[in-house]
Amino acid sequence: MTKKKWMPVMIYFIVWLISYGVFFIISPGDAMAYGLLFIWGVLPIAALITSAWISMNGQWSKAALAILGVVYGAMYMLLPYMTYSMANYWSKIAAMRDGLPTPDFELFLWGILFFVVGFFGGKAITKLQKR
Repeated sequence: MTKKKWMPVMIYFIVWLISYGVFFIISPGDAMAYGLLFIWGVLPIAALITSAWISMNGQWSKAALAILGVVYGAMYMLLPYMTYSMANYWSKIAAMRDGLPTPDFELFLWGILFFVVGFFGGKAITKLQKR
């Protein structure tokens, strides 16, 4: 496996880590802007671009692509869970009877959708470039 093959995946992971870290340095009043900017802006765009790059690369097996789609979906679902849900949970830790919040499965499907759309967009670009 070449390093170039893993570059788009690593870029998406770095964007995800930066998005996660930014949540903890913003002021609490900026939480809505964070959600709009990172959860519905930066991360979907990064998923679309990197998955298009992956499809244009053409070095991945079908099984690896399926796994990558699940990984992208899981990472997209975990960002709001690890930021909003956990911050809310820890802010009312005294009320332990509520239990841990659960991740929103719908966001998992959105993450997979962003990956798939970007992937097939990259395939279309590759076909157009070959003409």
